[in-house]
Amino acid sequence: MDRTSETGILLYAQGEAFDERVFDLRSLELVLTNYRLIVDHLLPLAVGQKTLTDRLKNDVKYEVGVKNGSLEVVLNFILENPELLVAAAATDGGHQIASFIAKMIKGVVELRRALNAVLENGKKPAIHIDQSFHQDNSVQEDNSVTCNITTGDINLTNPILVIGADLTKPAIDRLINGIDGTKISGVNLAHKDIVTSLTLPDRDITGAQKEELGTQIEVMGRLDMAAITSHKAHIVTGNSRYPVTWDESLRPKIRKFFDLEGIVFKVRPIVDHRQFKGEPVGFHVLDCWSPQARLDV
Repeated sequence: MDRTSETGILLYAQGEAFDERVFDLRSLELVLTNYRLIVDHLLPLAVGQKTLTDRLKNDVKYEVGVKNGSLEVVLNFILENPELLVAAAATDGGHQIASFIAKMIKGVVELRRALNAVLENGKKPAIHIDQSFHQDNSVQEDNSVTCNITTGDINLTNPILVIGADLTKPAIDRLINGIDGTKISGVNLAHKDIVTSLTLPDRDITGAQKEELGTQIEVMGRLDMAAITSHKAHIVTGNSRYPVTWDESLRPKIRKFFDLEGIVFKVRPIVDHRQFKGEPVGFHVLDCWSPQARLDV
């Protein structure tokens, strides 16, 4: 359906769940909740902030209208205190915010599709940022993401797309995975002529692509929130926190050193090639010990 919004962002969801005036509650909740989360994560970027603070929630209101007969939600951005947003991208009020977020959604989805295309071609993705990107954090509507599936190179016009892709990944994954081709056959997000269409084939971009590296490293920290029987916990080291797993044979040591500071863990990094950052997303623990205990021997 070709409908766009002149002043806000139009969400239009198709499928049997929305054919009648009485909607399927689970489908409605899935679409609206994850739509709001996507916007919540991108709104701070639109106004030059890092997170959705309480002050920003008070300064920018979401105004929503719903039409009967299908799920059509128009989201307008109402500025309560425009004087507080002088340094923001919202120089044209809510219209500019809607345009920025619509371009971000389109760019983020294009980035994830490019990442998937490279992976399906058997290449390791390499993201490159255009050094001449706009300092005002503007996002280009056309050609914001280009890729070469032969080399694995993905080129972006603005690094903010990487931030947006990382922040919105869980919500976009849930929204796409809710598209089953029947109850929800597709979801459109549009502002004027900036349109992003999500359909069943986009489930490919949410798939797992994790790899346990052969490299072994030692990490010093504390094992926190351990679920001993399911072999899952987190290692807290410095200001970072990483999920970890281990084999059943290591359970006695894991239990012994749980919640103790300064424990050394020999691990293999686990990377997710669908992530947008080059750092490990987790570790698999091979061994662990207390340095002090070894000195006492």
